[in-house]
Amino acid sequence: MNGRAGNDDFVISRNRLLRDIADLDAELKDRLKGKRFRPQEGDMIKIQYIKTRLVAMRLINDVLKEIELSDLEKEVIELRELILKQQQNPGQPWHPGIEAIQ
Repeated sequence: MNGRAGNDDFVISRNRLLRDIADLDAELKDRLKGKRFRPQEGDMIKIQYIKTRLVAMRLINDVLKEIELSDLEKEVIELRELILKQQQNPGQPWHPGIEAIQ
């Protein structure tokens, strides 16, 4: 990944992770697509870095997933509250944007 955690402009998204994984996959495919694979000096070290990078990508993806789930849970709670309010006041017209304005 190209960004650094200290950079205020650094934003990680699932799309970015997918691009990084696709780039890594393309790099590995290019290395392996010849008729005969010939190991090069430093391949074992590079493999360890690739494994480490994949573990980091999985961790970031898990964190993003938890954030998204938390956001969805909050939205579900808000929608439940709106539905309950509507059920308690059935005569009033309901619009999801009205609650946010008041």
